[in-house]
Amino acid sequence: ALFSKLVGHLCTEKDIFRFHGTLRRMREAGITVTVSENEGVVDQDHRKRYCFDDVLITGSANITDNSLGHGCRKEYALCLTSEEGTGTSPTVPVRALTNEPGLKGVKQITTAMEMLIDGAQESIGIEHCYVTDRETVDRLKAALARGVNITILQGKAKNRSRQYSNDSLITELLLVEGPGTLEVVILPEDIHSKLMIFDERYILVGSANITFQSLHEHHEEALLMTREEDQTVKSAPRQIFDAFVDTVARARKIA
Repeated sequence: ALFSKLVGHLCTEKDIFRFHGTLRRMREAGITVTVSENEGVVDQDHRKRYCFDDVLITGSANITDNSLGHGCRKEYALCLTSEEGTGTSPTVPVRALTNEPGLKGVKQITTAMEMLIDGAQESIGIEHCYVTDRETVDRLKAALARGVNITILQGKAKNRSRQYSNDSLITELLLVEGPGTLEVVILPEDIHSKLMIFDERYILVGSANITFQSLHEHHEEALLMTREEDQTVKSAPRQIFDAFVDTVARARKIA
């Protein structure tokens, strides 16, 4: 919808920009389009950030048929105005995080994820297409051992190597002995989500997979939000949390 309404300019930082000639058609219509190449390291840029005039969209969605076309994968993205993006909005408290290991050595997403896993007291919800980072899995194992309940939502991966890698480390989590419980559920369709929920309150969503590359090598972007206790407030954190709960409810439990 924003593509069709855009009258000023689009700025995108994306590893892939191709969707039925959209870029060419926007330029032909007189729209200024800027594609950031991030100082020669675009091959390591995994962010999905789109600025439509004063509106920012960021999350997990590529500009591809798989993400946006018919029968697309499950994705999460946040649409923010400039006021919400400052983190001062009373209804949507947002903190923007970035990983820029190649240029500045910044790993805000990695640090936040580690702290949130280590600090979780009751539950962790994970909806990720990749769960293959060894250090993160070890932290999840420690969380299970101290009594944290973990739910992992997976999709039916078209990439078999991805599925095998995920299955291998998830099996390690299933073998953990401790008071915490592990629930693994699977959807019949593929997912491309990058979502974690801690203690049903803190929500981390963005472009970063749970892989060594995303957490230590690639440029990534994520938003950290706090869900309100008031269930009548239908803000972005509440909507994301409700969507996760609803998806888990309709998924098939395998462990």
